[in-house]
Amino acid sequence: MTALAENDLRDRRTKIRERELLLALERWAPAYRDVAGDVLTYVFEIAEATEPERDWLRQRVAANGLPATPGPTHEQLRAAGRHANAAASAAFLAGDYGRARDLVDDARAYGALFESEWVKLHQFISAKAGYVPVMTENEELPELTERPDIERPVDLQDAPRHEKPGPVPVPQEKPDDKPGS
Repeated sequence: MTALAENDLRDRRTKIRERELLLALERWAPAYRDVAGDVLTYVFEIAEATEPERDWLRQRVAANGLPATPGPTHEQLRAAGRHANAAASAAFLAGDYGRARDLVDDARAYGALFESEWVKLHQFISAKAGYVPVMTENEELPELTERPDIERPVDLQDAPRHEKPGPVPVPQEKPDDKPGS
């Protein structure tokens, strides 16, 4: 993966993590409001927040306050993630590659994709689209000598074949035994 693509994924990864932290805050802060101690301490522990992430979340809470009502449950988030993943596939098939990448980010933030799946989907979509990430003023575009060899993710492959499976032997019956012999 090129340095530019890595920078793009790093920026997206940061935004996803910020979203994960806000979702944890929405989900758990109202529940821990009545518990003795600092609400954020519980959220930090649940979200496994690093010190820079804790500072970022404290700044957000200082600016916007704590959520008053609980956010979506884990099951609701996973369902939203699965929906985002399906919508990403539809956007990809429609040729809307930018939207597909954004929806893959949503699916990751909602916990429907593992990190490795998220990276592979971004690589696949970017390769198909001929995407070159946005560059900053000081970056130079590296010369591309060949396209990366990227395996197609399962959820973006052609429709499965629905062929009738062959007979399955009964456990006590040997595969070459025929009934009635």
